[in-house]
Amino acid sequence: MRTEEIIRQRLTSLKEGMAEATQSYLIEYLPMYVIFYDKKSKGCIGVDVFGLSEPSYKKEEQRLADYVKARPERFIRLPNNDSKQEWEIMCEFAEKKQIAELSYALSGDKPMKMFKKKLAELELDIEWVEFRNRAYEKFIEEWIEGKNILSK
Repeated sequence: MRTEEIIRQRLTSLKEGMAEATQSYLIEYLPMYVIFYDKKSKGCIGVDVFGLSEPSYKKEEQRLADYVKARPERFIRLPNNDSKQEWEIMCEFAEKKQIAELSYALSGDKPMKMFKKKLAELELDIEWVEFRNRAYEKFIEEWIEGKNILSK
């Protein structure tokens, strides 16, 4: 299969690509997939940077990665979620809720794990997910605006 055909098959919307980039799974603090905005197709494509694809797809995935890397004028790498940003959103949520237990969870050992555990105990899981999603949506909108992606 030609690389352009692979891109067309996998193409997702910018919104879906940004959601995937900011909420993607991490392996050893690196994203499993790197998401790129394709200026030509006006959508997003994920590239498996760890080669975790099925063995039958590894050559196709490497070819796609090489293709994207060779065309930086066409493909813009989307920002990934990082633990610092996630922690800042957690702090913002704790401050908004004004619940001492949440702030305390963020100040000790394994703050992210303890924060999520405390959320479950306080039955704030759903509210947290909604807050987190809104924070990332705002981040995504600011990033898109800063890159002038939609105006081109």
